[in-house]
Amino acid sequence: MVDGPFGIETRDELKVITLFHLIGLALELFKVNMGSWAYPEEGYSKVMGVPLYSGFMYASVASYLCQAWRRVDVELIKWPPFWVVVPLASAIYLNFFGIIFGLTCVGGYLVL
Repeated sequence: MVDGPFGIETRDELKVITLFHLIGLALELFKVNMGSWAYPEEGYSKVMGVPLYSGFMYASVASYLCQAWRRVDVELIKWPPFWVVVPLASAIYLNFFGIIFGLTCVGGYLVL
């Protein structure tokens, strides 16, 4: 049942989309404040140098996944086991946040 404010997403889907937007904004804040990239243009809707719209990319992915899951009955087939997914996800986030420690992954190699 669709019960969101505009009749498109359910309340639970809206929560997921909001969470993705906030996570995306937080990741952008981190990268901008670490000097990885910048949004140099002036703007009225910036928080610590990051425009609020930067989280919408992450939110749009969440929205698509929620809609596909509900409307098209998407299933994950042959999803890798937990012992494969957790180290892979950890490596991805270590690469993302590795700038704190001076680490980065280039071409599959860990660079100091």
